[in-house]
Amino acid sequence: MRSLADLAGRPVSTGATGSGAQVLAGRLLRVAGLTGGRAVREQRLGLAESVAALRRGTVDAVIWAGGVPTPALSALAWQLPLRVLPLETEAEALRAEYGPVYSAVTLPAGVYGLTAPVTTIGVGNYLLARPQVPDREARDVLRVVFDRWRVLLREVTAGARLEPRFAVATGDLPLHPGAVAYYRSVYG
Repeated sequence: MRSLADLAGRPVSTGATGSGAQVLAGRLLRVAGLTGGRAVREQRLGLAESVAALRRGTVDAVIWAGGVPTPALSALAWQLPLRVLPLETEAEALRAEYGPVYSAVTLPAGVYGLTAPVTTIGVGNYLLARPQVPDREARDVLRVVFDRWRVLLREVTAGARLEPRFAVATGDLPLHPGAVAYYRSVYG
């Protein structure tokens, strides 16, 4: 399999029911035209079950949404060769259909045994706070996160993009007043 279209009619793990991976999988399969007669044979499995099924050969692919690298997938890549399908076109289609929550991101060579970078789909992650959280506490949490991100996210490649200039972009989600205060302290 070299493209998403090659998954038509095949057994594919699409994430546990109600999970973010399952939502992404449904949307991804729709924008790729893998519905109706061209549908994949969906198996709604969590990550551990998906890895086991891929190892057994009972699924041909796994659609996963999570931090990079995901330890279970890294471990699997040591046991059997994995191919990450390029999804740049699908990322653009998802963005057009569902908004800026989706973007094209590049996995670097070396992750999951990749010999070359591969463009896939990125989904933003947000730290949410109730409006009742005091402004100072919200601001202080962000200060710790951004001052110590190298330690906090030591094992997560995606953490390399954890910067206030990226984090401030929350789409339609309003920033907590404490977050506004933190970002203003950084950028004026």
